[in-house]
Amino acid sequence: MDLVISDEPFIENIDFEAPLGKSDHCVLQIQCKINPTCKQSPVKYAFSKGDYTGLRQSLQSVLWEDLFSAHINNIEDMWQVFKHEMQIRIEKFIPKTNSFQEFKKDSWKRPLPANVRALISKKHRLWTRYIETKDDFVYIQVI
Repeated sequence: MDLVISDEPFIENIDFEAPLGKSDHCVLQIQCKINPTCKQSPVKYAFSKGDYTGLRQSLQSVLWEDLFSAHINNIEDMWQVFKHEMQIRIEKFIPKTNSFQEFKKDSWKRPLPANVRALISKKHRLWTRYIETKDDFVYIQVI
């Protein structure tokens, strides 16, 4: 990789090393100062794989009138009781799955500005021209 796009200056030093084997690509040794953070993937419910028969039977066995009778005059408390009972059963009957969305390619979810895309395109065109002509002047423009 010889293109780094960032909104923060984190590159401390770049050294150009000799190419590997007979490659025309030079090896870049880049020293960066970054503080990586560990991002935990969110756990989601796999509703398509849930045991809805067991969930239905579990909800039918609840004595709702007894649970709601203590909160007969407060709809918010009744909602909290219902939600709590439902969450307990969802935990039991609906399996969880890890979200692997962060490992998928972004495909321009965060689009780059037009001027940056133009620079990337120009770099690709120059590299193609260099590969075709092996002209040192073109290679200097690529770098």
